[in-house]
Amino acid sequence: MRTSHHAPDGSGKSDRAARAAAASHAADIVNADRLVRLPEVRFLTGLGKSSIYEAVKAGTFPQAVRVTDYAVAWRKSEIDRWIAARPSVTEPTAQVESAKPRPKHAASTKAAPTKKAPVKKSAAPASRKAASHRPTAKRKAHA
Repeated sequence: MRTSHHAPDGSGKSDRAARAAAASHAADIVNADRLVRLPEVRFLTGLGKSSIYEAVKAGTFPQAVRVTDYAVAWRKSEIDRWIAARPSVTEPTAQVESAKPRPKHAASTKAAPTKKAPVKKSAAPASRKAASHRPTAKRKAHA
C-alpha cells in the first residue's frame, strides 16, 4: 500500500518538500553567521588582500573578528550585506565608496615616450681574452 506524501494540513506541500525547505532554511542560518577567512573573503568579493585591508581601514568594509592571537576572520553575514550594497553594473554610474580614484586618460597626463640611446658594450681586453682561452690538444691519428 502506498502512502500519500501530502501534508495533512491540506497545504499541498509534500513532507519531502517541507523537510527540504526546513533544511535549506537551517543551512542559510548556519552559513550566514559563520566566520570566513581571507581566501574566501577574497573569492566572495573579488578584491585583493591589500584592497580589503585598505577598505577596512577606511571604514567601507566590515571589520575582521579576532579568532586567535594570529588569525582573523569575517562574519559571512556582514560580507553578504556588503556585497548586496554594491551597485550593479546595470545601475547608473554611482561612486562606490571603496573604489580608488583613477587617473584621467587625457593625452596631457602621460609623458611622451623617449628613446634611449643604445648602450655600447665594451669589448674585453685582448690579454684577458687570450688568458681565458685554452686551446684543446689535437688527437694524434692512429696508423
